[in-house]
Amino acid sequence: MLIEKELSAWSEEKSIDLPRIITDRADRSIYSAMAGGKGPWDQMRIKINGSVMDMADSSIIVKNTESYKIFRAYIDQSDTIAKNHIDACINKYVTGNANG
Repeated sequence: MLIEKELSAWSEEKSIDLPRIITDRADRSIYSAMAGGKGPWDQMRIKINGSVMDMADSSIIVKNTESYKIFRAYIDQSDTIAKNHIDACINKYVTGNANG
């Protein structure tokens, strides 16, 4: 991922003791079935004909939702230079507007 490489390179070059930009990636699931979820907070149970069931068992749309990938960049909120660099990278790689 180009934005990740650019942010990491910038942080490595501009940091002294601590990294000015920290990045990570994660996979997120829109919905987790009762059997495979992390707990009740990412599951929906519904009542049909008096029986409580997992939402995925009654909806093919919910059952077939795919996970998505996220990329995050963390900075100290007072580091406006790092924030501006992240904003510039977003404009360059995501919106396609290198001029901001």
